[in-house]
Amino acid sequence: MNRQTNRPPRSARRQTRRGPVQPQPLPYTGRNWRLFWIGLGLIGLGYILLGIPPVNGFMTMTVAPLLLVAGYCVIIPLALLAGEKKDRRMEGQQEDPKGDEKR
Repeated sequence: MNRQTNRPPRSARRQTRRGPVQPQPLPYTGRNWRLFWIGLGLIGLGYILLGIPPVNGFMTMTVAPLLLVAGYCVIIPLALLAGEKKDRRMEGQQEDPKGDEKR
């Protein structure tokens, strides 16, 4: 049941059809990276506080888990999902079809 064809392999067909893949820059800005590093700092501080004796103390049982949850569940996802800030002044002004601005 082996059929032999004169077609090139799939990878060669795909590349000639679409062309070479160009690398895309990451869509993250300085704000995203800043939030990411703040999140990593909170996570690191949370793990450091987990190791401080006494094991059943306030820092170990309350503060450290709150820092870890804030870092993992709030700050890091916020850093990944945060977009660029939009200028609010420009949102209120819309152009009509004639090119005149509405105020």
